[in-house]
Amino acid sequence: PLNTIEYEDRLCEAFYDYSDEIYDLDNFPVYMIADANYPQSVKRKIEEYFYSYITEDIDKYFPMYKQIGIRYIMFAKEECNLLKALFMSESDFFAEDFVTHDENYKRVFEMIKISTNLDDSEIKNFHIKMWIFTHGIGALVANKTVDFSEKQIKDLLSYEFQALMLLEENPNNKWVIKEEK
Repeated sequence: PLNTIEYEDRLCEAFYDYSDEIYDLDNFPVYMIADANYPQSVKRKIEEYFYSYITEDIDKYFPMYKQIGIRYIMFAKEECNLLKALFMSESDFFAEDFVTHDENYKRVFEMIKISTNLDDSEIKNFHIKMWIFTHGIGALVANKTVDFSEKQIKDLLSYEFQALMLLEENPNNKWVIKEEK
């Protein structure tokens, strides 16, 4: 029998190597990472990999926040099981906490700040809306429901970004949904 540390290390290696012989803590075969009853440390390693994937090597001459959205969707395409484990499995989070619950959000926050004229109090709400849109595309790609070209992805993200910015800039627009207080 493996001790917990060895088990977690082997499990991480197996997920990264896409081994077919992975078993969860209850000794059930894992065919897809989202099905696994895996330790929190494994999920943290997947999160670290995800955030490095979407935030590293950002081109400063191309909209930074848009690059994160594009990379999110590319991650969904290339690492569909890891995306499903992170964002398509059961959780107790509400939307406002789900995408902003950890230290990694600070990097994303700074990129939004650079890419918009939003103040700090508006950034979180903006990001939640943009993330929900981006995740919808990512879920379609991860599940192989729809395939998008790179141009389509860039265009869709640009249109949504612009639409959200227009709503932010025109609060008296008749199409803006007023929040109940």
